[in-house]
Amino acid sequence: MLLAAAQFKAVASGFSKNLEIHKKLVEAAATKSVRLVLFPELSLTGYELNLPKDLKFQCNDARLDSLQSLAIRHDIHLLVGVPCHSDGGIGIGQVLLRPNGQRELFLKKHLHSEERPFFVCGNRQESCQVTVGNAWLGLGICFEITKDTHIAQALSPDVCCLVACVAKTPAGIGRAHQRLSEIAKRYERPVIVSNFAHSDSIIESGGGSSAFDSKGKQLCEMDESVEGLLLFDIEHQQSELLELTPEPGETP
Repeated sequence: MLLAAAQFKAVASGFSKNLEIHKKLVEAAATKSVRLVLFPELSLTGYELNLPKDLKFQCNDARLDSLQSLAIRHDIHLLVGVPCHSDGGIGIGQVLLRPNGQRELFLKKHLHSEERPFFVCGNRQESCQVTVGNAWLGLGICFEITKDTHIAQALSPDVCCLVACVAKTPAGIGRAHQRLSEIAKRYERPVIVSNFAHSDSIIESGGGSSAFDSKGKQLCEMDESVEGLLLFDIEHQQSELLELTPEPGETP
């Protein structure tokens, strides 16, 4: 099964522009018969703490319909990041758009101190596992990957891979690589991680979307400035890069 980690330069509070690059990345993934594309944390809004009120979503939000249509058309699963309404407030969510038209919301269960004034935690008893066909994948949203209890819940014996959706600075992605390599080695499961490309529009993003094999070896890493997809074949534990080609008039 082929997975893809998306990496792109997000625009702060720029839903429309971020949506368009999501679509380009999905179309590129479809040419490679990818089964799941994972996007960074808060990928559709850019990672910001104090987001405008009009950038809060529901799982069934009509603003996700165009991506849902692509999922259906290309028989592909999409894991996109949005701030979502939850019991007691707004949570940091990854919405799974399935090719059968269904959606599933995963809310971040562990928040770091800077996020807590703006977001609420998801229910820690709820699932943190994504199904793609017959395969089970464990999910970690950024800070969650630092929590041993969360990783143990995500990587139960029937799970074949950990997928991590993050928003990390250059220093932060380096620490994340070390942590994810340790997780892969300890649990003997491969790992794939999606981060934003370098952009001064939001946090100082560090790129570095990567794949690790089940021994903890980093197989491939995207440069901080690259926009595109990191493709990862779970069964063969092989990885390659697919860079987006800039449109005429765009700056690479």
